[in-house]
Amino acid sequence: MKPTVDVPEQTGADQPFRTALFHHSPAASLITRISDGEIVEVNEAFCRLTGYRREELIGSATTTLGLYANPGDRERLLAAFRRDGRVQDLELDVCRRSGEIRSVVASYEAISMDGSDCFLGTAIDITGRKRAERALTESESRFRHLTTMTNDLFYSCRRMEDGLFRVEWLGGDASRLFGIGNDELTAAGCWRNLIVDDDRPLFERHITALKPGSTSNTVLRVRHQDGTVRHVQSYAHVEEDRDGRNFERLYGALQDISERVALEQRLERLAQFDFQTGLANRRHFLELADRELARVRRYESPLSLAMLDLDRFKDINDTYGHKVGDTVLGQFAKACREALRESDIMGRMGGEEFAILFPET
Repeated sequence: MKPTVDVPEQTGADQPFRTALFHHSPAASLITRISDGEIVEVNEAFCRLTGYRREELIGSATTTLGLYANPGDRERLLAAFRRDGRVQDLELDVCRRSGEIRSVVASYEAISMDGSDCFLGTAIDITGRKRAERALTESESRFRHLTTMTNDLFYSCRRMEDGLFRVEWLGGDASRLFGIGNDELTAAGCWRNLIVDDDRPLFERHITALKPGSTSNTVLRVRHQDGTVRHVQSYAHVEEDRDGRNFERLYGALQDISERVALEQRLERLAQFDFQTGLANRRHFLELADRELARVRRYESPLSLAMLDLDRFKDINDTYGHKVGDTVLGQFAKACREALRESDIMGRMGGEEFAILFPET
């Protein structure tokens, strides 16, 4: 169906100007007959875009040359023209002479040339932009997939007029760390209120007070919605806005290290306390004793030491076995702890030998 529109005839005193503008335009330009797509005129930019010489293009139809990478694009163009009377910023794929596909954004106006209804079209090559968009989309997709496979939480914030940072973007799952969803955390603006009270000064120093160009790395305790306390490793870096909009942006990551901290605490306890009795082991008892002796010398306060030994403990092991012997040691240590003051220090020196420090006694 041939479109019926009133199009101006390209004649008059300004015709030379229009011709020069057409041929010297940096945008790829062409004129085609609406009825059959035959190319009437092209400029040099269009030749560079398609890879064809001018003489190869003039008189040929766009469909015959296969300029439309997608065969249905000409019908899509015509449908848009019938609907709106013009075509504005239509994205198309153009097939070059070499077979390479280039993405363009095209606009078409109806004109009349030599009594024929024609399209005056311009095309701007956006291949580079499309590639960048695809690369960005793929990068974001990879990042989203990576964040679903880790307990880490990534975020960016903007410093507001009150001096505090407000969350603008989250990557990962906030519910793993805090027990609340990403939308809820974003609406709250920050995770400051989830910090354990004693760690608030750390948060202010390592997050709020960061200046552009500064980086921080610290461990903070946060409260999960289930009531448990989690240890998180916080990484943060602040930069000035790169677009010159005069504000600061913080980029951060939070890593749940609760299991690691619990393991370190267990290892530390195993290194300091006797497994069978729960008392300080020999090394840790001597460390505590040195500390108490330093305090005694400084403040000239009294300190007593008692050494204990379980008689005939070897007979218990030989008669009833080491398992019973371990139970006896545990019960003895429990009885002593119940009888001692909280300030008293008891340790197992080895075997059935024990020592007790009595500060202020």
